[in-house]
Amino acid sequence: MTDWKNQFDSVTGIDRSSRFDSYKATKNGAKYFVKQVNEETDEWSRGSIDKEKEVYDSLDIKDYQIPSVHTYEPSNLLCVEWIDSYPWRNLHEDEKIENLVTDLADLVESLSRHGDLNLSTRWPNTDEFHHRLDATVSFNESGLQDLKPVISQSKEELLSMTVPDEDKSLVHGDLFYPNILFGSDGGVKSVIDWEIAGYFDQMYDVGFIESNVLDVASSYDNTFRRAEILSMFRDELNLTSTQVKRVKLYKIWPHYVKLASIDIDLYNPNYYPDSINPEEEVREWLDSCVKDCI
Repeated sequence: MTDWKNQFDSVTGIDRSSRFDSYKATKNGAKYFVKQVNEETDEWSRGSIDKEKEVYDSLDIKDYQIPSVHTYEPSNLLCVEWIDSYPWRNLHEDEKIENLVTDLADLVESLSRHGDLNLSTRWPNTDEFHHRLDATVSFNESGLQDLKPVISQSKEELLSMTVPDEDKSLVHGDLFYPNILFGSDGGVKSVIDWEIAGYFDQMYDVGFIESNVLDVASSYDNTFRRAEILSMFRDELNLTSTQVKRVKLYKIWPHYVKLASIDIDLYNPNYYPDSINPEEEVREWLDSCVKDCI
């Protein structure tokens, strides 16, 4: 293992998590993003460094600025080109929301035109996919048991559905705001963090964008426009009713996976301020998800 920091003029720590330590490094005026394993990193995350490097080496998306790899140490470190970006602002302006919808639809279509990367590890791993679906029913100890039938039904539909070959394409798998970088003009400039990318149903990325980007956009706007924004996005992609059904199914199960981890702290008095009833907060959030996803 090399002392990689000696390669750069400066190295600044950005974040430390149970998966990686991340840094911003500079050399001769160029900027780089570095992530490195630490003592808490699990085996899956170590392997994800190798997977992401393989994806960056294979990607061919001319419409977006994809970071180039600068330094790589197997299962330990990945250093890529730093992409300057800007936060998405003023989402209450109708024109900007429409531009965002169009840009995100263009991103999905660009990925759909990309062939299979033929990666050494496939995604989603069937066992992992089923395990995460099973995890969605574990939250019933929180007192929200009446929603369990809804989850069980969506799980069965997910496992039994058939994805047409024409809908399979390059899928990023984690398209939310931190991984979608915007340029100074507000347009999508780059996509990063490809550690779980693979060849799968493109409706998975559509659902992830709806849940994690367009829902955020609608929260900046009047909330009654949420359905309108989703409809606008689906129209841009010319989705069929069958595709929309798969989008909704893909949207519902990650919500419950997240809830399974929330349950750990649901009744922890130190987790929520005294003014917030955690069960009411979670139920309100769940109800909005269920209305949109079934």
